Amino acid sequence: MPWQRDGESVKYWSQSRSHLYELNRDYKLMPPKHHKVALITGAARRIGAAIAKNFHRAGYCVIVHYRHSKKEADALVETLNRARENSAAALCADLDDANGYEKLIADAHHIWKRLDVLINNASS
Repeated sequence: MPWQRDGESVKYWSQSRSHLYELNRDYKLMPPKHHKVALITGAARRIGAAIAKNFHRAGYCVIVHYRHSKKEADALVETLNRARENSAAALCADLDDANGYEKLIADAHHIWKRLDVLINNASS
C-alpha cells in the first residue's frame, strides 16, 4: 500500500523513485527525513550549478554556496525548490577567510540538521 496515515501526516512510498515522501496535514509535499544533504561550494554558476542540479536530481537536498553570485544562486535555488519543495537553500560565505569555512559549515548544518556530502568546487 503506497499511502500510510501517521497522526498529522501521511507517508507515501514512490516505487518509481524508491523514496518515502511525507505529506503534512494539508497534503503538502515535505522533504523526507532520510534525504541526504550536499553542500556544494561555488555552486551558483557553471560546473558548481551542474553539480548541484545532479545531486538534487539524485534525491539530495542541496546547499548552494556563493560569494558574489547571489542573483544566480537564488535563481538556482528557486528552480530546485520548484521541482521539489524545501530541498535547496543558498548560503553566502567568503572562503578566503578561515572563519568563513566554520560559519558556512555551521549554517549549512543548521538548515537540515545534517550534512552528508561536501563538494569543494569554489575557486579563489
